[in-house]
Amino acid sequence: AISYTVGGWLILYLPLRQIIVGVSALIVGSILAAALLKVPPLLSDRPVRQLHFFQTVLDGWRYLRRHPIARPLTVMEAAEHVPHGIWTSALMLAFTFQVLGGDAADWGYQSTGYFAGMTLGSLGALFISNWLSRYPGYIIILNALIAGLLTLAYAVSPSVAFAVVLAVVFGLPGAVRDVAQDSLLQATVADEQLGRVYATREMLRNVVIMVAGVFFAWLSEQISVRWIYVIGGVAYMLTAVYAMSNQALRQSKMGAGVINTEEERAA
Repeated sequence: AISYTVGGWLILYLPLRQIIVGVSALIVGSILAAALLKVPPLLSDRPVRQLHFFQTVLDGWRYLRRHPIARPLTVMEAAEHVPHGIWTSALMLAFTFQVLGGDAADWGYQSTGYFAGMTLGSLGALFISNWLSRYPGYIIILNALIAGLLTLAYAVSPSVAFAVVLAVVFGLPGAVRDVAQDSLLQATVADEQLGRVYATREMLRNVVIMVAGVFFAWLSEQISVRWIYVIGGVAYMLTAVYAMSNQALRQSKMGAGVINTEEERAA
């Protein structure tokens, strides 16, 4: 979040050539740093079963489908990425130009403000860690509801300044939500399945936001861009309704340890 904040600020003040040179240098530096990493050998007394790639994928899907917490949480996250598609640069630029009467710099202020809010929200998550561990489900639901209300407020923004303030506020619960969702998965999913669950979750989220971004871009040519954000706000609220309707997710706790799948509990 800090890097995005700094990047959004630099875009406003540095020429494109300097930005390209700086980004290229950072990419080369990250590649060199990754090349220096040394992965220690896996130390385990248990023999490691070598599975075919497709079998590994199927096992991950099967585990996820039968897990009482990971399944609804992954479904909710995938559903959340539908309204996430309204926050593409193209749509926000269109909103800034057409609705707010601003320019590209005003879009940059909103982007920077959001990630500044994410940074503050991450720090705030440290102070409510006890609440996060005791009531992660309710916090996730509340954050989805807040996201919906803030998106609706953004849709009726009267000025650029109002939109920038909303962007900062929007980042605060967003960071807490990310911490709660990641921590809940790590606390309830078996270690040997965690990588597969994360991979499946990431794949679903990327596919959904890609399709949603294309859909909302098309929809913006049919209706006012302001209505796009109204639709997004309602969609966020629907994800909160889904999460509230799932008892396992709603009443989840991190201190309960790894939760078995339905098959494992039956056995």
